[in-house]
Amino acid sequence: MITYSDALSRDICGAGPVALQISSLEDRRWSGMVRFWATLGVGISVAAILVYALSGSRQIGTGITLAIVILIFAGLFGYVQLSKVADALKVPALQAIAGKAGLAYRDKGFDPPVFAEAHTLLFGNWLSSQVFTDLFSGTDENGKTFALYEAVLVRGRGRSTDILEASARAYLAAINRLRSLSKRETLVSPHAAV
Repeated sequence: MITYSDALSRDICGAGPVALQISSLEDRRWSGMVRFWATLGVGISVAAILVYALSGSRQIGTGITLAIVILIFAGLFGYVQLSKVADALKVPALQAIAGKAGLAYRDKGFDPPVFAEAHTLLFGNWLSSQVFTDLFSGTDENGKTFALYEAVLVRGRGRSTDILEASARAYLAAINRLRSLSKRETLVSPHAAV
């Protein structure tokens, strides 16, 4: 094992793929910010046009709801553009750290060691999804193998554990609440919609 220090950080960041990513970081960050604001600007424009187009009709509530959904998706898509900049630096940095420590590194696309055998004993059968990232594996000073990784374990709740289906159900339930507040009939039942 190694001791992480300022000198080690300078060594890792001073050469190789990490240095290359750091040298272009400001340009990529600027490009990501431009894409973020452009995406958000388009989302705001589309939302404003939608609200304006529906403001003269009796569908203003639906227009405002759709505008909010458009703004949320524009913000999320813009955020994805920014997160790509961070991910471009993360993987080379972790690969360099693993190399200095004499470890193997995989960023994604792996089945963690022993988890398949142990997850039922540890967590039962309640996991609806699991995502594993950043696997570091190697041997310790006693010759024993080990693995460290990040895991996101999700326990599904509610009527649906599928993200898209649950989002559609929540959206339809919100539309129905808006319609009931304006004393209109129920548009769609969320249980039969998807």
